[in-house]
Amino acid sequence: MATATPLPTLTIAEAAERYRTGIGHAHNVVATHRTSGGPGRGRRGPEVSLNRAVVLMAVASWQAAVEDMTNATFRSLHPSPTTAQSNKLTSEVNSFSTPSSAKVRGLMERNLGVDPTVAWTWTASRGRGRGRVPVGPGEATARLDSWVLVRHAVAHGRSDLFAELPAQVAVTGASGASRLEDPRAHVSRASRAGRHASLTLTDARECLTFINRLTQATGDFLAQTAGVPSVTWTQTGGLDGVY
Repeated sequence: MATATPLPTLTIAEAAERYRTGIGHAHNVVATHRTSGGPGRGRRGPEVSLNRAVVLMAVASWQAAVEDMTNATFRSLHPSPTTAQSNKLTSEVNSFSTPSSAKVRGLMERNLGVDPTVAWTWTASRGRGRGRVPVGPGEATARLDSWVLVRHAVAHGRSDLFAELPAQVAVTGASGASRLEDPRAHVSRASRAGRHASLTLTDARECLTFINRLTQATGDFLAQTAGVPSVTWTQTGGLDGVY
């Protein structure tokens, strides 16, 4: 007879606290970046490395949050799970390594019976004085998957962080209309401006802000699914970014 694997005793609130601690280190890197270097303009090697570090830490925090959210929500939905349920959840969470939209959806659909991507909706800043824009599941999915690929390139020491991105992705906007976009524009300010893609401090801050928004939207959805109060996932002590 199979033995049930003990599940973590973790609540949604505790999962959020762990996320805030983890993502807080990425905020600290941004703050350090802003105070580093001298008065000269231009790109400097150490600061470029900090940009990469922020992306690594932000996506890693998202991955950890997905794992913790899944465990916490499962415990609320299944206070007395079967051995098969416990072992399946533990195996899938332990093997979860690429927090793309498809992998996140699959993990939660199989173990929680829900698709979290339907809740990936919020409004985001266009930048200083440019108002706000609605973000829907299609756009959030495209941006997440682009950042996950960039994280992979960073982790493998790629000099070109954008080489593995597809030429185009189909993006469904908040209005339901679909369009083709260059995924580099999702992650690179220079690419959006029509220049050669690079990873800047602004890009790193956008990644951090996006991951915070995505995690909050997912956490709120799962709290509702589990029938528990929503909590704050965003690191409120960090710097504000732009989407």
